[in-house]
Amino acid sequence: MFKKNISILQTSLLSGKDVKTLKRDVKLNFPDLQDSEITELVPSKAEVSLLKLSNRAHAYTCNGKNPLFFDPEGRGDLLVPSVFVLWRFPHILPSLTTYSEVSPKVLGGADLFLQGLIVPTGGLGDFSSGELRSVVVPGNKFPFAVGLLEVSSEQVAKTGLTGRGLKLLHTYPDQLWRLGDQVTPDSSFTPTRVFPQAAGQDDQPAGSSTFWSKYMMMGKPADTNLDIKKTSYKKLSKLLSTFEKKGLLTVKLVHKQDHLATVNRAHPLYGQAEALGEHAKEASAAQEAELQQSQASSSDKIDVQVCYRVPSSLRPLFAANLQPPEHLYNQNEVADALRSYAQTNSLTPSTSGADGVQLDRFLISYVFAKKDPHKEGDVLPFPDVHQRILTKLTLFHKVVRHTSQGSMESVQKGAIKSVTISMEDRQGGRKHITRVAHCEQFSIDPSELAAVLQRKFKTNASIQKLPGKTETGKEIALQGDLLHDVPKVLRETYGIAAEYIDVKSKPGK
Repeated sequence: MFKKNISILQTSLLSGKDVKTLKRDVKLNFPDLQDSEITELVPSKAEVSLLKLSNRAHAYTCNGKNPLFFDPEGRGDLLVPSVFVLWRFPHILPSLTTYSEVSPKVLGGADLFLQGLIVPTGGLGDFSSGELRSVVVPGNKFPFAVGLLEVSSEQVAKTGLTGRGLKLLHTYPDQLWRLGDQVTPDSSFTPTRVFPQAAGQDDQPAGSSTFWSKYMMMGKPADTNLDIKKTSYKKLSKLLSTFEKKGLLTVKLVHKQDHLATVNRAHPLYGQAEALGEHAKEASAAQEAELQQSQASSSDKIDVQVCYRVPSSLRPLFAANLQPPEHLYNQNEVADALRSYAQTNSLTPSTSGADGVQLDRFLISYVFAKKDPHKEGDVLPFPDVHQRILTKLTLFHKVVRHTSQGSMESVQKGAIKSVTISMEDRQGGRKHITRVAHCEQFSIDPSELAAVLQRKFKTNASIQKLPGKTETGKEIALQGDLLHDVPKVLRETYGIAAEYIDVKSKPGK
């Protein structure tokens, strides 16, 4: 989409609140990106700009440098990393591998067809249409393109590797890349083709902060805190200097900052670090399995209770069990109040037993409307009078969410809104957006639910305010058709009853 020339229509600085929202969305959509890595991309107090481009896309830059992320349609429902981000942190997106001989077609702006994929030994795994994927060539870990899958693993199993596989969104060296400093990760990238990296070629020189966050922090043993300030080195530069003196690595200054130039992989210290890294991976996998097992063995439970507040005009009706004005009564308590009032004022005729209520002046004046045909002395069935009283009270609902950490209770005025799940069909069935709204009604934080759904379905998610002046809640947008998958999670994981889940299909725009 950036093959043709583009221009910047408008540039605006994001407020501190908007920068925090952007960082939250980045963390939500790319959970493998560590907090330190996000801070490296967007440092504290940095100036983040929103660029509105002539092709409707929105791009984000930091301190006027390379584009970091972009929204292809400018709708706020999809956040895509640029190649500049993927070169620094290629692990944040699953990748597709194609032949180096195919890369010229992709560099020219063509979509990637399934026939051009190199299938790994373990297969392509499970995937859904609409998921983001980067593209690499064998022997080169740096992605050169990013796009949206056009097919799912189920479709591939039925039809084989034929047809369009990835819709291209951005590639080196397109016009979005040209908005940056137009650098490449190494000499394997040329404007007409991407080659495998030469033997021994890697991501060096790497910045010292990248070395710390990507290798030191990720390779530390499980259950170990690593803080350079609490070590004898105090500073990362002193640690690197010590390693350099021992012959483990060499350091050079690039733009007045320390960068790793080479690493001696034959050094004994390197072998020890590699062993610790494997141990850390095994421990992390064990912890993840334990977490998934604990999540599978426990689920929340949500109770919804309808309750009522009594207006001052009807408080005499509740004289037998009068509570403070802010007290909320349930339906049984309202029935008990009516029964006590009828007995106290002799309004239970013996001919009607306990099923009838004789109307007095108070009930006629405050419960029944003037146009009602009833008059003082009439006897009505108890359920009819009870139901009429409920319509005169102020309706509330109380939601109690029981979790393993305890119970949370919220009270809101009016009837409870169901969780609404809708789906947009875009591009003739090739792209779907599933939207989830009103989860706050059940004491569920939209950020919490979005993170759970993103991890479970391995998709992208974004959070935005619901449209409309009267709406105060937020909406979760998920890539892919999850219209019948999300309700199952709401029922089984959060304990929301099916009657409070409204599933509706929304036609594509």
